[in-house]
Amino acid sequence: MMMKTKQLSIPLSRSLPLILLVLLTSSLQAQPFRGCAKGNEYVAPVNGAHEKEVLRLVNVERKKRGLQPLTWNTKMARAARYHAADMAHDNYFDHASYDRGGQKVCATFTRIRKFGSGSAENIAVGGSTPAGTMRQWMNSPGHKRNILSKGSKSLGVGYYYKPGLKNKWRHYWVQNFSRVTTSGTTGGSGGSNGGGNVGNSGGSTRLSPTLIRKGWKGFPFRKVDAATYYPGNIVYLFSGTQYARWDGKTRRVGPARSTRKYWRGLPFSMVEAAFYWKGNNKVYLFSGTQYVRYDVRTNKVDPGYPKNTQRYWGGSRMFRRVDAVLPYPNGKVYFFRGNQYIRYDFAKNRIDPGYPKTINNSTWPKLSFRTADAAVLWKSHPGYFFKNGAYHRFHIKKESAY
Repeated sequence: MMMKTKQLSIPLSRSLPLILLVLLTSSLQAQPFRGCAKGNEYVAPVNGAHEKEVLRLVNVERKKRGLQPLTWNTKMARAARYHAADMAHDNYFDHASYDRGGQKVCATFTRIRKFGSGSAENIAVGGSTPAGTMRQWMNSPGHKRNILSKGSKSLGVGYYYKPGLKNKWRHYWVQNFSRVTTSGTTGGSGGSNGGGNVGNSGGSTRLSPTLIRKGWKGFPFRKVDAATYYPGNIVYLFSGTQYARWDGKTRRVGPARSTRKYWRGLPFSMVEAAFYWKGNNKVYLFSGTQYVRYDVRTNKVDPGYPKNTQRYWGGSRMFRRVDAVLPYPNGKVYFFRGNQYIRYDFAKNRIDPGYPKTINNSTWPKLSFRTADAAVLWKSHPGYFFKNGAYHRFHIKKESAY
């Protein structure tokens, strides 16, 4: 999923472990890196004008607020390019460094300190222009705070894109801030088109949600606790001990019925989260710390259930209880709890590296909710998020509420 910017600001005085790195090849071009950086790695700029334009745009925002401009920091630029290339080649998105197998190999500031003195980092993916990426950062409080920090004196920017790489986001951006003053320039000549293109990240303005009773005719409840697609153009909406069925043909919600009575073999009365998985034609229903797998063909709960959610969905990194679940057509499943979420790889039966993450305007663009009562995917598009008596539609491909 989703999102696609992220920020981190941690004092460099922290004691961090050192993990060794296998060096790059002598070509000095970006390779799939292994281990933790030593600081002598070099990744050639893919588009130096893009990087300097980000610096210029940073200083435009700082000038508006009466702040001193940041100067170009060559050491931080090397650190930023290294991390952007590493994320691209090993197909992950996180401040820490991971190998291709999803194992964490280096903490954020352990890596940065190998290149020089850094104080904060912003990362982003998906946007293809400096202007679009800067819009993402400036509309996220944490990223904006790093950009406008009075303590920062210099900045290095890394941008990486390589056609043909099999990764999700294609464009990778990193800002590494430093409290060290340098003699570098304060920005480029304005090579961006100004309009920007945020790619999969979408825009950044939050949308107002729609009342459920207006968008789902005949809706009989005050709120939705869980929702799931069901073969035959059906969506089941659960609330309390009841459920109602939305019919894709009539585009209306039917009457409320007893969940326990009509869902054969269900061991609990209330459903708190649910989702349908097309790959095995099963519906997963969650309540408390347990879940069941419901067989669509036999119309009953499979033998051997209920089971413990945390134990069978990722172990200790998984939430004990689940508020909402949103499956994606790409084989990923997003689990939500409070203001956090994790991304689960169904085929590999594990949680992806770098999770949990926080629900915000960067990770789930334009979504006004910071927690969700329920979520559902209609076939392969769109997704729906429910909160209290309202909902958002979510564009799966563009990764943005609309």
